[in-house]
Amino acid sequence: MQKTVAILLLLLNSMISFSQSKLSPEQRIDTLFSGYNSETPGVSVAVVKDGAIIFQKGYGMANLEYNIPITPQTIFHVASVSKQFTAFSIYLLENQGKISFDDDIRKYIPEVPNFGKPITIKHLLYHTSGLKDQWALLTLAGWRMDDIITTEQILKLVSQQKELNFPTGTQFKYSNTGFTLLAEIVKRVSGKTFAEFTEENIFEPLGMNSSKFYDDHEKIVKNRAYSYGQENGVLKKRILSYSNVGATSLFTTIEDLAKWTKNFENPIVGDSELIKKFNEIAKLDNGEPATLAVIDGETIYHAKGQFFRNYRGLPLFNHTGGDAGYKTYLARFPDKKFSVIALSNDESFSSLKSGLEIAEFYLKDDLKPKIEDKNQNGKDNPIKEFNSNLTEFEGEYYSPELTTTYNIKIRENKLIMSHRKLSDIALTQIGGNNFLGTNTFSFEMEFLRTNEKVVGFEISNFGAKKVAFNKVTGQNNNLINENDLGVQLVKEQLIAYNSRNLEAFILPYSESVEISNFPNEINGKGIEFLKKNYEKLFSDSPNLHCEVLNRIVLGNTVIDHEKVGGVKNLEPFEAIAIYKIENSKISKVYFIRKNK
Repeated sequence: MQKTVAILLLLLNSMISFSQSKLSPEQRIDTLFSGYNSETPGVSVAVVKDGAIIFQKGYGMANLEYNIPITPQTIFHVASVSKQFTAFSIYLLENQGKISFDDDIRKYIPEVPNFGKPITIKHLLYHTSGLKDQWALLTLAGWRMDDIITTEQILKLVSQQKELNFPTGTQFKYSNTGFTLLAEIVKRVSGKTFAEFTEENIFEPLGMNSSKFYDDHEKIVKNRAYSYGQENGVLKKRILSYSNVGATSLFTTIEDLAKWTKNFENPIVGDSELIKKFNEIAKLDNGEPATLAVIDGETIYHAKGQFFRNYRGLPLFNHTGGDAGYKTYLARFPDKKFSVIALSNDESFSSLKSGLEIAEFYLKDDLKPKIEDKNQNGKDNPIKEFNSNLTEFEGEYYSPELTTTYNIKIRENKLIMSHRKLSDIALTQIGGNNFLGTNTFSFEMEFLRTNEKVVGFEISNFGAKKVAFNKVTGQNNNLINENDLGVQLVKEQLIAYNSRNLEAFILPYSESVEISNFPNEINGKGIEFLKKNYEKLFSDSPNLHCEVLNRIVLGNTVIDHEKVGGVKNLEPFEAIAIYKIENSKISKVYFIRKNK
């Protein structure tokens, strides 16, 4: 009986395969997207051959609330497919003699920190700068991806960075930050907004009349698709609030992108020499190619906002995109003058898989057989949980790079990481000091120790490595109201003290603050006295650290038992610090130092 069933199934599969082989490529695309209907989001598809659209069609709905269907004219946010336009804009400026690829980016954006070796425009184009990814940093700093995120906020975050992921030019690592900076360079060099520059220099000449970079999330985009995702089988809206450009934020249509692909074959914007250079594979400083991965025996290289590979024997430039429920794909097979474009508002849309399937419908006779990668078994290594005493990890931790704080406490025998803007994060211990967690993106963290005592942690996710957090308090007294104004002021100056941020340190103090050794030996008065003394302390003591061992609040007075270390020429010591709060500022501070 089992043999009979197996034979029937084999025959059925053969019949299905035979019937599908008789379908035209257009019919096979219809079959591929037959699951989209008037109750679902969907996809807009275009196939381009020899510069002309040979197939275009919309499936599903652009707006489920108003029953608006997707058409070839529907406008989509294309996410990272935007990057090739940013890179091309840089190439246009270089071609005009206004910049050099070897320019130090601090020539145009001086607020980027000096990390030693210059980061050049070329490094940003090649994803070899070492700069930490903006989305990785923002989420670690407590942002949600549906928050309003502006270019200005990203630049401020970049300006606070202390270290790179790796020495500039030595590795390839995808970084959205680099392309935001490239767009900012275009803006500052051209004297126009990035949206204006691309409209005048790319979209208008190519007749891409439905394309625009949106640097303001409140701007109206007529005929746009809205994005959706499923939660427990129920469709929900996804929120896009980006007000930043370069890495993302191009809104366009399949018809406009078809005109863009044609420009690579018959240039209107740029010339054949510029196109040739633009398509060249990116390289590390040592001349080795910038490599993303090796899949099915094919090496995937980066090429300035595009990825290049020989896909089953045919050269292929392509890139995917994904933001807030939008999923996109743009592919060019230059030898065949053939392109595929797929833009979707369905979070679960497999853009790369679907795009390549569409290409195969048309190019099957030109493609070599697939080579499956035998090393890809699809099995994840199981996480081995490690149980130990968790109390030593409790406390408050602050990052000067991200200007944000996490509280870590034990709850139901589990370490819980909390942030005032986020849902609580359960941490899984995988080693003595190592934990895993998820905050939009998965992360790994390692607690750091000095003389066996936990003093901070380093946290890493997909795009930011070893972001440092300093421990600023131990376990808080449960009777303390953490929202008390006095407590907040004291905490603010303590966080700034540990990060040696003078401007933030003096902010909670009154202009006439008195600093005394208890009970009445006045050391000095006024904000200028405070500034002068702590400026020297911060400069002389790079390892300065203060931990609150205990805290008491009595009315308008906060009393901290502190342990101070890292002061130049001094051994660690303990002290009692008494802060008096008046008129919403710290007006008086008394110190009682122990262990002199």
